Amino acid sequence: MKRFFLPVLFLLPLAIPAMLRAQTAVPAKSQHTVAPAAAAPAPLPDIPTLLHKVEIARQHNATVMDNYSFDATTTSRDPSGHTKTEVIEITYINGVRLEHLIARDGKPLPPEDAEKEKERSDKAMAKAKERIAKAQSKGEVTDANGDTLISLDRLLQLYTITNPRREMLNGRSSIVFDFAANHSVKSKGIPEGVMQSFSGTIWIDEKDSEIAKMSGTVPQGYGFGLIINISKGTGGTVEFMPVNNEVWLPARLDGQGHARFLLVDDALDGTESTVFSNFHKFQVSVDQTVSVPH
Repeated sequence: MKRFFLPVLFLLPLAIPAMLRAQTAVPAKSQHTVAPAAAAPAPLPDIPTLLHKVEIARQHNATVMDNYSFDATTTSRDPSGHTKTEVIEITYINGVRLEHLIARDGKPLPPEDAEKEKERSDKAMAKAKERIAKAQSKGEVTDANGDTLISLDRLLQLYTITNPRREMLNGRSSIVFDFAANHSVKSKGIPEGVMQSFSGTIWIDEKDSEIAKMSGTVPQGYGFGLIINISKGTGGTVEFMPVNNEVWLPARLDGQGHARFLLVDDALDGTESTVFSNFHKFQVSVDQTVSVPH
């Protein structure tokens, strides 16, 4: 198993450029309760309109992320109980995400492995730039890795949204709703098929119009020939947090289940937990450690 949910996190089309560190304390557990009733509660916003605000906020968030780097520590456990830990450093350069493995099982990479990892990450970044340039020439929108994003309008066709409500999440008001596949709309291609196989819940920060939390599972499983197979019940939860009052970055990612891709090393067979930390902001070639609200 090798960081399956980490790339999935950054592919989530609504949430992420994250989706996505000063010494920071990441909440070990979300504290969310139903918001206390007010004498005259504000009406819930129209969800499609709210999601378009999320899309605008996501675009702004992506421009700010170039100023930050952070670490992602992923611990994976397979069905036999074998545990592995990897730490990668994530940096954005001109909107392109660079992932660099810096430690494995609590130990820094040996010099020869570190050199190979640098070569690998440099090649991956070059390919991402090529994919982004090619997509832009066609008028397509991509994520920070050069993978084509599914448009918000298309997502609203693929999913049915239910049970909108207001809740408190980590002391902030959130608009919450559930989503599930709209079976009257047929998915086109593997990316849409994978997205439509998930159902779950989204928490949107009411003040910043950013996704604060997303939880989802694959209730029926998903497969496409030998190319991809996701077992029934596979799923996870990702949380984000505001950093420095200017950007939302990932805080924690937990996943479980079984998923495999043809000719791709990343796979999930058991559980994965990723904690994001060590947030740094770069200012005029100066590395600055920033604080994160608890």
